[in-house]
Formats: sequence, structure tokens, C-alpha cells
Amino acid sequence: MVKIKPLLSSLKERKRYLLYKITGVEKIEKEFIYEMIKKFLGELGTGKAGVMMLNSKGNKGIIRVNHDHVDEVRVALGLINNYDNNDVKVETIKVSGAINKLKEGI
Repeated sequence: MVKIKPLLSSLKERKRYLLYKITGVEKIEKEFIYEMIKKFLGELGTGKAGVMMLNSKGNKGIIRVNHDHVDEVRVALGLINNYDNNDVKVETIKVSGAINKLKEGI
């Protein structure tokens, strides 16, 4: 049996975690936010950005993103302004390289 060598840390994708907050409604589905990001970035851009919806509680949540595409995802979140005929605002509270720092904010 051949053992596969693990990736070197210099070859791994560097991640950032975004803590976002929603005002205007109590909760938005994670799938809706993902679809809005995909609408702005396109399927290829969303794949390159490595967008992954993680935790969400009430009106706050965490998104994992590639470190090169943080600004693009922040813009996509800022463009969300309507959900179920309600005016909403989605803003990024904090960006971090460690998820444990953001879990305190949820």
C-alpha cells in the first residue's frame, strides 16, 4: 500500500473567515446568501474564491473565503438589499484568519 504524503503548508490554500451581520430581518437562509454571492461573482469566481457558508445563528454568520477574494465577497454581501420584499442590509463585521476569534462574535 502506497502512503500519500500530506501537502506542505506552503502549498495549502490560505483561508479567511468573514463575520457578517444582517439588519432588517431576523434571519436569511444561507442558501440565499450563497446564491447572491454566486450571482455577483459567477460560478467560476465563486469556485476560485472557495466560498463556504459555515455557522449562522439568528442574524449573524460566518463565511470561509480564499484570502485573495475577501474584498470581492465583501462587495457581494454589501449588494444584498432585498429579501422576501423586506429591505435588508448585510455588513461585514470582522475578517480573521482564525475561526475561533469569530465564534465569540456569534
